[in-house]
Amino acid sequence: MIKRISLIGFTTLIVLIIVACGTTAVSETPMATNTSVASLSYVSSGFIDAEVALNEEDETSYEPMFLSTINLVKPDTTTTKVEGEIGYVNIYLDKFKVFLEDGINSIDVDVQETSDNPDYEIMFTYDVEGESYTVYYNYDEENDSYEGVLIHGETTYELVIEDHLKEEEGETKRNLVLTATNEGNSITIDYEEKEEDGESKSLLTVDKDIDGVQAQVMVEMKQEEGSFKVEIQDGENYYNFKAETTDEGTHYKLDYIVDDIEGTAKIDETVDEDGNFIYSYKITEGDVTSTVEKTPPGQDKKSNDSE
Repeated sequence: MIKRISLIGFTTLIVLIIVACGTTAVSETPMATNTSVASLSYVSSGFIDAEVALNEEDETSYEPMFLSTINLVKPDTTTTKVEGEIGYVNIYLDKFKVFLEDGINSIDVDVQETSDNPDYEIMFTYDVEGESYTVYYNYDEENDSYEGVLIHGETTYELVIEDHLKEEEGETKRNLVLTATNEGNSITIDYEEKEEDGESKSLLTVDKDIDGVQAQVMVEMKQEEGSFKVEIQDGENYYNFKAETTDEGTHYKLDYIVDDIEGTAKIDETVDEDGNFIYSYKITEGDVTSTVEKTPPGQDKKSNDSE
């Protein structure tokens, strides 16, 4: 059984659920709701940009071995299984590392008292790693949803947000669904919180439709032994990211299973000799070791667009 909720006015969100045993009140401030919307809009817009850029990179770097054959084959130059998926691994790290600090609530939002866009009643902003994002939205009573836009730089993403209350085993749980669309590409994220063994975890089902290709990724964020980790199931492949702090600073650790092969990687954020920010992956897969350096997803495209 699903009950939908809506914003009342600009500043207060109060939902009353009438159940058989009486009245259960679920109260949540707009800041909490907008924090979830900020997190989902950040991930969804980032996925669109990063995967479009990755597809363009694959097209431009394609070098067939046999020009005379009808079925052109791209040579396999990887030394470990994970290197064949490193483009997607790089996206996951870049977009989810912010949540390794405080889970889904890692992004702080600034709700504006009044919107500077006359088309939208509600406005809030947030920053991630020095980049600014602005979200505007209204409640659409006819469709019982929120509709708006996310603006990041010069790019605008259309947003549709559905906020549900679900009753499961006598408990009322919030379920948020956000869809971001830009130039025919879309990401839909179905987000819900669950309690397990006294600990909360965030579950995200990410449905992607990029350049006409549809795929689904399952993401779980949870706190374990005092630190957060992000687990990702991408088809048959599995990735587990967590942050580790040492005297040398913070780096990331990846445990993975790709094509039934297990491996690990230590990931450091560094700057190359040209001043470019890069992720350095030190991979261990059985007896094989490898080092791969990747720029953040879409960075090359951003640099070219700014020239």
